[in-house]
Amino acid sequence: SDVSLAFASGSLATYFGHGGNECHWSDRPAFDVVVDAIDHATPRRALLEQHPTVANCTNPLTGEHVIQFCARKKPAEVVEALLEADCRFGLIPDRTGHTALAVALRNERKNIVRSLLRKTAEVMATQPLALHPFMRHRGEIAAKYPDILLDFLLDVLPVVEPDLAPAGRNIACLHGDH
Repeated sequence: SDVSLAFASGSLATYFGHGGNECHWSDRPAFDVVVDAIDHATPRRALLEQHPTVANCTNPLTGEHVIQFCARKKPAEVVEALLEADCRFGLIPDRTGHTALAVALRNERKNIVRSLLRKTAEVMATQPLALHPFMRHRGEIAAKYPDILLDFLLDVLPVVEPDLAPAGRNIACLHGDH
């Protein structure tokens, strides 16, 4: 049909539907529309329900990932909402190799660093490569936020308790809430 739906946010606009072009109403909005729309709870919720993968979209010019952009410019609750999207999580590097974790550390966004590491700990079992950005920045995390580093390590590493181990070279490991 020739019907389309337009969506505008600030000076940017996109549309869904045929409307004389080859776009479809179910197509994911462009990066610029996403970063403008996610400031407000209602459009953010609608976007993440209809297009959960917007959490992984990138700027076509810079390669900047939407979570990276939000780690730099948006409130922590926006990043939290993106991390809860029903899609795979990844700290995708931009064209210069920076990830959302690097940006949050550089801009001293402690709550966002905590959220990114919490999500990393959640997905490690199924996405082991999610640990790579942490490994790359572990020294900086230790220097700036030792409390966050300890929380993260307790979430992902077992606590070795040699006193609970049977005789021999065995060890007992406790994992979970401490």
